[in-house]
Amino acid sequence: MKKILILIFLGLFLRVLLMMFIIHPDIRGHNLAAYLISQKGEVFSFYDYIAKLPRNNHWAEMYHDGLFIYPPLAYLTLAAPMWVFGSVYPWPAFLTLVNETGLLKLDPAWPWLMFLLKLPLLIIETAGFIWLYKKINSQKRILFTILWSFNIVILFSAYMMGQFDLVIGILIAISAVLSTQRPSFLSAILLGIAAGFKPFPLFLLPFLGANISQKIKYVLIGLFTYGLIIAPYLGSSGFRRFALVASQSDKLTYAKILLSGSQYLSLFWVGFAILLWFNYRKFKLFPVWGWFVSVLLLFYSVTHWHPQWFAWISILLLWAWVHKKSARFPIAMLMVCFFVILMLFEPSLNFGMFNINFDLFAWINLHFPADELVSMVRAVFLATSLVTVLSLKET
Repeated sequence: MKKILILIFLGLFLRVLLMMFIIHPDIRGHNLAAYLISQKGEVFSFYDYIAKLPRNNHWAEMYHDGLFIYPPLAYLTLAAPMWVFGSVYPWPAFLTLVNETGLLKLDPAWPWLMFLLKLPLLIIETAGFIWLYKKINSQKRILFTILWSFNIVILFSAYMMGQFDLVIGILIAISAVLSTQRPSFLSAILLGIAAGFKPFPLFLLPFLGANISQKIKYVLIGLFTYGLIIAPYLGSSGFRRFALVASQSDKLTYAKILLSGSQYLSLFWVGFAILLWFNYRKFKLFPVWGWFVSVLLLFYSVTHWHPQWFAWISILLLWAWVHKKSARFPIAMLMVCFFVILMLFEPSLNFGMFNINFDLFAWINLHFPADELVSMVRAVFLATSLVTVLSLKET
């Protein structure tokens, strides 16, 4: 137990450092919505707030009308603690963040502000860790804690970027573990809640349940849950225009095989259909979390995904590492591919976070076509994904 407490302390210390001293511009939009909800009372109208401002207003000029592109829980989850603990927020520093981010570090309160804005993610992560920790065999808990404490994907997406994709990953993982232990409508509800942050978890609903009737039931429960979350916002033109249909949804069909001038085979939808058939015919081929991993790896293999999205699967890969020794080397290779893709993404997601003016992609491009290198890494990722999925088969 002492070793586990030391690991947890080290992981917590690292998180607090990253929370306080790393700033990424994306944190502005999410928390501006939370500010409008918690401090301005725009609970059901924040999607339309900027569009209704005079065109010469600073926020209207600085941001665009479609700034808020995610479902409501992405913003409400941040707004709730901001409303409860608003009295301790350094609001002048917050307004500097959303108005003139480059000047924020001149304000001595900026580390405290960063800590408060990212604190909801730490609270949710802690709750998720405790729940999953209790489901792990006692002999594997130290390994589980090591992997969780130093999970580079979580550290990057949640505590450096301030993104909420970690919450999606936790909800997906808990949903899968619940369903593995005993089919439960709670698994479908959790996926519906996860879709309240970003819609992709809805694709996992058909993989719950061992037969058609169960699958239909779980799909309907998940969709109903998601419907309840978004229902209060359907009257908002901003929500319908910018958030109801994810702006990144076209990525699902970008990788394709042309059949004619206007018709094609989408690699994602072909792969998704194949997985559905296998899930229907051989449900016990994988544990439920293994099916979830398969769908997510399919998505990452055939789309141009943003590095923070890898948080959706990171906890499931951690779970797989603990429970399937045969999957450990493939998972390690997936993490190497993730790291290379991250380092070759735009500088604001890597060196720029540490105020280092260096673009690795541009530097490599001077000596070798960098896009070809990234393409090769993505090819390795796809091949390794197939090996990883095969490693998850039930014995």
